[in-house]
Amino acid sequence: MVTKRARTWLARGTLITVIAVVGTLGGSTWALSGTVAAQLLLPPDPLPPVTVTAVDAGSVTITGDERALLPGTWSLVSGTGRAILGDIIQVQGAAARRRLITRSGVIPIGAVAALERTVYQPDPAAVGLEFAEVFLEGPLGDIPAWTITGTDDTWVVYVHDFGLDRTEALRVLGGLADLGLSVIIPALPTDPEVREGGSRTTDLGPTGWRNITPAIDFALDAGARDIVLFGSGTGGSSVLLAAEDPRYSALVAALVLDAPLLDPAAVADARLAEDKVPGFLAGWAKALATFRFGIDWTGLDLVAGATRQEHPMLIFHGAVDDRFPLSASEAYAAADRHATLVVVPGAGHGEAWNVDPGAYDAALAGFLNDTVVGPAGGVAPGE
Repeated sequence: MVTKRARTWLARGTLITVIAVVGTLGGSTWALSGTVAAQLLLPPDPLPPVTVTAVDAGSVTITGDERALLPGTWSLVSGTGRAILGDIIQVQGAAARRRLITRSGVIPIGAVAALERTVYQPDPAAVGLEFAEVFLEGPLGDIPAWTITGTDDTWVVYVHDFGLDRTEALRVLGGLADLGLSVIIPALPTDPEVREGGSRTTDLGPTGWRNITPAIDFALDAGARDIVLFGSGTGGSSVLLAAEDPRYSALVAALVLDAPLLDPAAVADARLAEDKVPGFLAGWAKALATFRFGIDWTGLDLVAGATRQEHPMLIFHGAVDDRFPLSASEAYAAADRHATLVVVPGAGHGEAWNVDPGAYDAALAGFLNDTVVGPAGGVAPGE
């Protein structure tokens, strides 16, 4: 027989256990919502560095993890200098001797350096192009933008990835210029050059894409008869959302996406699955992330709308992208009959051009030649 005192202590013990469990789950959910937000809203952590082991007039030898052995063109950045490295000449163990294309400053032997995907600095003159800097009236003030004037009546609006800056676009500018296309590359409100220090977080709310509309309007005012929207990383979701806007949809001739963010929920699920988080707790964490950080999971699930997308589209994605996994681009391309997906083996996030610049440029030129190069049909805006 259970006494009254025993029942009282049993009830108290049960209550304490429930409170402890709820508290633990609540604390875990709060922490996991921060993990989700960091994966999506913060710039990625720096990649593992490489070490310079030899330098001569025509080559630099580096050693590090498997990224040091990737083919293609990269920027090597140390505290005292910067170099552009090309193809691998020789491999010995973990060391890769790479062709030296250009160098500025000093790259000393023994230097610990970063191998970066942003190759050229500091502006379009670095790739031999004349350009102008204009200022656009953005939601939070003036936004600087580079413009390159071409001979075609198509303009390309390039939107860079969060965590980088406008120089990301310099890799593809030569190919766009060769096609005669005009280009505008706006800075974003999160860039340090726009606001002192820049914002540490990107905007994954329902209106973040409107940051790029001043650049589209500038191109149209400059006489563009049609527009190519080119978005990298988070810029990929921005240009897709812009292309859906009734003001611009009919004027968008094509879309190019590079390692795009197409489904934030899939990114969050992949990150939480790596940590073996139970499904119910992952769902709670995402719901709390909406409350804490304003992440609009449904509004930014662009894969869900892929069947309704009607613009010609080219998607580049690295096979080993661990920031915005390839699976979302594969799902999008499978659902959108207008989309072509180019998968680059060995490439991480945003590294498709770096791993194989020649193939990337050829695929891009072929797509644009087929879709936009040459006189546009119809009547230009304002005529």
